[in-house]
Amino acid sequence: MPDFTDMLSKAKEMQAKMKDAQDAIKNIEVEGEAGGNLVRVTLTGDYEIKAINISEEAKNLSRWIIPWIKKKFLHHSKYFESNEKIFLDRSESPNNHCQIENNNEVIEFLNKKGFTSYKVGQLSFEQQIHLFKNAKVIVGAHGAAFANLAFCSPATQVVEIKPIHHPNYVSKTIGKINDLKVKIIETPKYENYNINLDINELSKTL
Repeated sequence: MPDFTDMLSKAKEMQAKMKDAQDAIKNIEVEGEAGGNLVRVTLTGDYEIKAINISEEAKNLSRWIIPWIKKKFLHHSKYFESNEKIFLDRSESPNNHCQIENNNEVIEFLNKKGFTSYKVGQLSFEQQIHLFKNAKVIVGAHGAAFANLAFCSPATQVVEIKPIHHPNYVSKTIGKINDLKVKIIETPKYENYNINLDINELSKTL
């Protein structure tokens, strides 16, 4: 006669191993490339989209890439309550460059102008799509989050802040293809490509 207690124990053990394997697969990340390696899409093992990155060499980006990104990913947008005037807060980024030294001052100023700050890295990819699709005005320091301009509607106002000696082609190229109103604030050379933003300059640009 079979030992049902032993069989049940082995079944539970197998189930636990399968769950561990499934969890391990979820933690695997793979990248696919398009447009001559200018666009990278990161997926997890269970096909969750993690991010889209557009190379700094975006000046060579073919015009078909942005409409293709919209067609493939825009429907993944996941609604959450978000403001139409957004500030991209890079303070949570592990990268030390293009950090706004007076970030709190900038946030306080923009809050008075009706903006809400978002740490994009803390949002899911689907939420990022919604955030940019829904936005009317976007302000932020140069960074990977600007690849999400691909999801913006025409005439969205974009203010990108960057050190004067830092190259930038992503927002300009996407802005041209997507018919966005892109303005660049260039700040003086600063340590680690960081930014000390003149609030008066920001006020004049908005």
